[in-house]
Amino acid sequence: MKQIFSLTLFYFFFINTNLAADDSTFYDLKITIHGLKTPKALLGYHFGEQTFAVDSAVVDTSTGAFRFTRNRRLPEGVYFVATTEGGILFDFIVAGWKDFSITTDLTAVYDSANISRSDENIVFFNYMKTAKRTRTEIGQMQSTLELLQKATKDRSVLAEQEQKILEKYKSLDTYTKQQIEQNPTLFVTKLLKTTRQMPLPADIKPFLLNRQPNPTYNYVYRRQFFENVDFSDERLLRSPFYVARLQQFFLRTIPPQADSVKSYMDFLLEKTRAANPDFYQFTLRWLTELFDTNLDNIVNADAFLVHLVEKYHHAADAKTDKYALERLDYKAKAFKPNLIGSLAPPIFLPDTEGSKKSLADVQADFTLLVFY
Repeated sequence: MKQIFSLTLFYFFFINTNLAADDSTFYDLKITIHGLKTPKALLGYHFGEQTFAVDSAVVDTSTGAFRFTRNRRLPEGVYFVATTEGGILFDFIVAGWKDFSITTDLTAVYDSANISRSDENIVFFNYMKTAKRTRTEIGQMQSTLELLQKATKDRSVLAEQEQKILEKYKSLDTYTKQQIEQNPTLFVTKLLKTTRQMPLPADIKPFLLNRQPNPTYNYVYRRQFFENVDFSDERLLRSPFYVARLQQFFLRTIPPQADSVKSYMDFLLEKTRAANPDFYQFTLRWLTELFDTNLDNIVNADAFLVHLVEKYHHAADAKTDKYALERLDYKAKAFKPNLIGSLAPPIFLPDTEGSKKSLADVQADFTLLVFY
């Protein structure tokens, strides 16, 4: 079960003033969760990987009914209902009408939901239900494949099971595409678009005639990876969808070589910088935190952090807080002399006669350093 995260101050202060698509100052959300016995429910929203509570309501434990209502601006995005005991119960969309109702069952939230006055959530809940069912089936099929891999070396048998898994993935993608085409004006459509890859030109094949990977295909695939993200719509930042795309790209899609990572960081940062300052600042913050908190887990993370600090954080449009910048500068200066590929600082040590010699001046095939 997901848990609610408290606000943690990162290295710089980030304020987003344009997250709402309208200036509505009233909301009335009526929720009923059959089987819910907790005395209080929380209303919160997603902001990338973080979650924040904004309201609470008393639950009628005999019916599971409660209501969030207030004369207050509620910026649009992906919200959630949670309890302090059980964490997040389910996500839903706040966009357009802000007076709607959701009735569901605690044991099958998305499967049993009945939604009134919210086309956004009808589409969203149907997608979540379909995605959950499909991923469960894929998990079962992958378990079967693992058993087959232990039982047989027959490639035809393994290939048949792999094809079934692939077809399941394709079925979810087809369903997602249908929902996008059928609901072009909804905000949820923009969320679903971020989960799909732009189709590549038909003449660019993933493999060459010699069955080797086609570098052009990989290049175009990566350059188009964020084409389905609408950087003009800041509501996407109030969701976990954009950050999931970032994670997939930087942790699983691009090669881990230093030059490649730096190149694609620059590509995305310049793309968001030109499109939307809020997306640019969010992306810069997310990348900085990714490498700064994974110095021991990501190869060349220190070099990537130095690159971001030197090239982006000192610019005015980064809006990096003064004290955060001082801390980042301190780290960058400490890391830079010791980066992989950099010339190490000179080391002078006394020889057997007590005269200091530089290790760089030692002409030998091998040099043994003994620390004691």
